[in-house]
Amino acid sequence: MNSRNTILSAFGFFVIALTLWLHGLAPAGWSHGDLNSVYGGFQLTVGLVLLVLAILSTLNGEHPYDALIFFALSTMALIYALPNFSHGSGSMGMGAHALAGWFYLFWGFYFFFLWMGALKNHPMVHMFFLLMAWLTSLSAAIFAFSGAQGFVVLTGYLILVWGIVSLYISAGSALHALCGKNCLPMGHKNKA
Repeated sequence: MNSRNTILSAFGFFVIALTLWLHGLAPAGWSHGDLNSVYGGFQLTVGLVLLVLAILSTLNGEHPYDALIFFALSTMALIYALPNFSHGSGSMGMGAHALAGWFYLFWGFYFFFLWMGALKNHPMVHMFFLLMAWLTSLSAAIFAFSGAQGFVVLTGYLILVWGIVSLYISAGSALHALCGKNCLPMGHKNKA
């Protein structure tokens, strides 16, 4: 991996880690602060940053995995930035919870298929990142469909673990760019 791709990967996964961590604090019960006043602007910024990183990763063409992840999470963030997406406030109208459930379920399938594709030759930490992505989406979908409050807390903790894995990938990529070698074990697989 060249240093430009490594830097893009490090920055992109750091943005994802920061976003996930802030997004998971309230559902996990670690914070009771209200971020709704800045939430839309924050998600719009994250969505645009990840979109630019996805385009740059695509242009480099060396590692399409990052581009797929950045495009997906950019799309999710931009959808969250829409003023009427908040299914918690009921502003989406009738069937808002079911609509949100389908939204999370389809993203869960997307991440599941990326995870299946990564099983062959991607580093173990990337596979764990995708595992957390589809498990979190599935948990959020179950909450949206059932309304079971236990899934809110479970989703919050899954988001926090997902954020830690993303931060680990970011740190590993940054150290690789700075040191020229893998300083953190990423669980690289040999290509067949």
